[in-house]
Amino acid sequence: MTVSQSSAGLNPEELTLESLLLWPDSIDLQNANSSLSGLFVDDPLLPGLLLLERKQLLAVLSRPNFQAYFDNKPSLLQTSDLRALALKLPAPLVLPASTSIFQAAQQVLRRPSAYLGEPVVVIAEDGYRLLDAGVLLQGQAQLHEKTITALANHCRQLSRLNQQWQQLAPVDPVTKIPNRRQFDENLLLEWRRSVRGGYWLAVVSMCLDGFLHYSSETSALSKKHVLQRVALALRPLAQRPGDLVARSGEEKFSVILPDTDPLGAQSLAEKMRRSVCSLAIVHRPGSDAPYLTASLGVVGIRPKGQQSPSLLLRAVDDALRTAQKSGGNRVVTMPAIDF
Repeated sequence: MTVSQSSAGLNPEELTLESLLLWPDSIDLQNANSSLSGLFVDDPLLPGLLLLERKQLLAVLSRPNFQAYFDNKPSLLQTSDLRALALKLPAPLVLPASTSIFQAAQQVLRRPSAYLGEPVVVIAEDGYRLLDAGVLLQGQAQLHEKTITALANHCRQLSRLNQQWQQLAPVDPVTKIPNRRQFDENLLLEWRRSVRGGYWLAVVSMCLDGFLHYSSETSALSKKHVLQRVALALRPLAQRPGDLVARSGEEKFSVILPDTDPLGAQSLAEKMRRSVCSLAIVHRPGSDAPYLTASLGVVGIRPKGQQSPSLLLRAVDDALRTAQKSGGNRVVTMPAIDF
């Protein structure tokens, strides 16, 4: 019986020696008239024999020791022969049946190398049993494989939960500013407020030029480091009630500006562009500019009726793409939109 056959639905850490194949074969020295060779020949998998006297354990005669001591010798031995042999055999490792496979395997591996193949004596409810050390170590290997698989599954589950948490959380874990989810929620609220009051609503979207040239490694030129410095520079630029600076994409930042017309939004966008340039973050080799720059798109509207904020987002993305296609490091403002 292997561990995989006997452990369905069980925690691998709870499996004990009882789940493995245990051998009851023994010889009592008070009635030692059995053929030893016959016992070993009849069952080639038999790991050894328990040598008992009045049901008390004296020693374990393993298959290798049987072959070493009795090769070319009579297989029917006298009690005195077996008793003398018991004094020469190594002391067996004796464990309760409730011992976990992991703990038993650790004890086997701590034995001297010459004794690694010696069977383990297991104390069961109905007496002594023998356990093949190879079967035990094989069982531990199977449990190890199960544990690794379970750990990998657990890590994948934690990763999924972490991703779900990040999607539900209002803050971007890298820059510590509002994330895309919070941006979308705030935009919808400001959109509805602007519809009710007839106010201006502007959005600025900014992408970092040549951001893909930065590495994902932990260094002064890593993507994470660049994003954190840019976020820190942008945060003070929008401090009015309702203003929101958010990380809305991998290298994209967006700003919601309630009660702001296109000219006011364009002025803020220029401050954002200059702030990025003033950081003087060196570009990695292969980029067109020596320092990090940014492209920005600006749109300001007076929302009306039941239109969706997605119209505003599409317009500001168009402005942003125009800025990027025009060479970057610039602000493009779309004409005021009247829905």
